[in-house]
Amino acid sequence: MLSKLSEDKFLKESKIYLGLQNTLKLMNFPRKRFGQHFLHDTQIIQDIVAAIAPHPQQHLVEIGPGKGALTLPLLESACQLDVIELDRDLIE
Repeated sequence: MLSKLSEDKFLKESKIYLGLQNTLKLMNFPRKRFGQHFLHDTQIIQDIVAAIAPHPQQHLVEIGPGKGALTLPLLESACQLDVIELDRDLIE
């Protein structure tokens, strides 16, 4: 059984932990359970879009758009784009 002091410390640390967890969730850090890695290098993004070479007649599907690093450049090509995202915190 925990002493009163230990119990208070445990509850305080638990609240701090939950607060940090919620903060990280709001900041959209990559989640290990989804195997997330967010693209942010503009050169890599440009290289990927160039390799796809989308054109207006194409219908593309992006699996795991994350924060939209590829989504926005693909939409600029005026192609039809559907996205599938499992992480509810990233869906707007």
